[in-house]
Amino acid sequence: IDIDAVTVVPYGAADSWARENPGSMIASYIEDAVKELENNPQHRDEINKLASAHILTMDVDEEKTFDACGAKLTGDGKLAIVFGADRLGSNTGDAFWHRNLEKGISLAPTTDVLSFYARKGIREDYEPDIASVQSDLKDILHKDITLHPNFEEFYEKLKQTKDGTDS
Repeated sequence: IDIDAVTVVPYGAADSWARENPGSMIASYIEDAVKELENNPQHRDEINKLASAHILTMDVDEEKTFDACGAKLTGDGKLAIVFGADRLGSNTGDAFWHRNLEKGISLAPTTDVLSFYARKGIREDYEPDIASVQSDLKDILHKDITLHPNFEEFYEKLKQTKDGTDS
C-alpha cells in the first residue's frame, strides 16, 4: 500500500470527516476495497495481470470517470482507489464495488485482443452453457460437433463497425 496522505487529504472539504480523520478515512477506503476484492474473486486474475506492481495507491479522479470514487489501473502497474476532487470520503465502499472495479479494468490498457467485457461475457455466458449446447447438437445430429466461435476474429471485425464498442 502506497498512499500519500499529504497529497490526498487536502481534497477533503473543510471540517469534513476526510479532513478531520484522515487515517480513518484512508483505512475505510482500504478496508472496503479489500472486502470487495475478497467478494469478487472472478476479477483477481485480471487485476494481478494489470496491476503487476502489486501496489494499492490512491489519487484524485481527474478524468471524472466515476461519481464519488472508483478503481483504476495505472500505467505503471498499480491499482488505484480514485475519488472525485470534491467527494473525498464519500461512499468509500463504492470504490471497488464490482461495477466500478469492472469499469476500471475495462479502461486499463491491455494487449489482449478481446476487451474485458467481451472476455467477461464469454466466461459468464458462453462457457457455462456450451457443453450443453454441444450435447444437444450431438443428440439431434447423432454426431459429435465441435463449435469454433472464433471470438477474437469476430471481435476484430465488430470493432471496425460503428456499433462495435463496449460502451
